[in-house]
Amino acid sequence: MISGKNLRNTVLLGLLVLALLLSPRPSSPIRASSSTLLISEVFYDTPGTDEDEEWIEIYNPTASAINLSVYKIGDEEEEGKGEGMYQFPPEASTPSGGVIVIALKATGFHALYGFNPDYEVTDTDPSVPDMIKYSTWATGKIALSNSGDEVLILNGGDALVDAMSYGDKTTYFNPPCPDVAAGHSLERSPANVDTDTAADWIDQEFPKPGSVTIPIYKVYLPFVVRIISEGFCGWSTYGECSSDSDCILDGCSAQVCQSKYEEPVATTCEWRDCYNAKMYGLKCRCIDGRCQWSK
Repeated sequence: MISGKNLRNTVLLGLLVLALLLSPRPSSPIRASSSTLLISEVFYDTPGTDEDEEWIEIYNPTASAINLSVYKIGDEEEEGKGEGMYQFPPEASTPSGGVIVIALKATGFHALYGFNPDYEVTDTDPSVPDMIKYSTWATGKIALSNSGDEVLILNGGDALVDAMSYGDKTTYFNPPCPDVAAGHSLERSPANVDTDTAADWIDQEFPKPGSVTIPIYKVYLPFVVRIISEGFCGWSTYGECSSDSDCILDGCSAQVCQSKYEEPVATTCEWRDCYNAKMYGLKCRCIDGRCQWSK
């Protein structure tokens, strides 16, 4: 017969297992997030004619749809100057997780990729909605320089929403994103990480307009759920290992025990006392071939 105490422990353990299995696990935890649109990829040094083939991609990392009609995008960082700034047409929007591609010319974009962009700056295809020149901010056209330039998004009040700079331009990033070879793009990777530095960006050898990189972190559950220390709220990825040296700490507060062979785990930056593994007498160790917190 199960005693009252053992029955209570069994029930608690069962509830813990159920909670672990059913609780939502974010597929893309991030270290620094944006509450609105992000520039996700920039293709400026094209294999052919730049003014025909350049494009900019934006991403909606938020949990809600965004009305794009009040937003502008361009390469003019100063109001009243001569580069370009264009506003989205009325009723333009993007869903949560949506990816939008703005090409200079739809015909040039289609020739490269075999499909149309979401919007174009210069009217070359009547089936593709046109961006609207925003002369209140800038008088010229978007023409991304191969030596260095800026790309920025403005909101309805013309406040800066997101920006990046590359090549020899340090306007927004210092150091800026490095110049890439012709045919390459600059891609924000992962697309949902925004630290406002060039570290968010990579040299993408194979540009992929309309698609963003969002990592999915696999979390392994042990066959036996163990409460290793009451109150501790760090977690383990249970990544593969052969010795303790394969296991490392990750997360902004070192609350994650993972394998050094796994992709870095990004988390929100907040400190909780329950992350203090030392206080609970825990170490990130290799147990049965899996990295995990253990006494």
